[in-house]
Amino acid sequence: MTASAIAVLDLDGTLIDSNYHHALAWYRALRSVGEIYPVWRLHRLIGMGGDQVVTAVGGEELERRVGDRAREQQGREVDELLEEMAPLPGARD
Repeated sequence: MTASAIAVLDLDGTLIDSNYHHALAWYRALRSVGEIYPVWRLHRLIGMGGDQVVTAVGGEELERRVGDRAREQQGREVDELLEEMAPLPGARD
């Protein structure tokens, strides 16, 4: 039997400085569907799966009404911010 090694890296927010970018992307995405929540509230949810953020910030009714559209827009918004993200100090080590 041959042993295998598997490495799982959580780069986003751990090695890459992206938490604030994700919070801003969620803010912009929700605003695009007519919902405004403070960025600080959204920032507290970063690290939670995108499938849970809308419900966590606004409940099941918000999820039913705008969840899919907000997630799609959040992906576009974060893509626009990728060039602004950078490795955290020591990440390359």
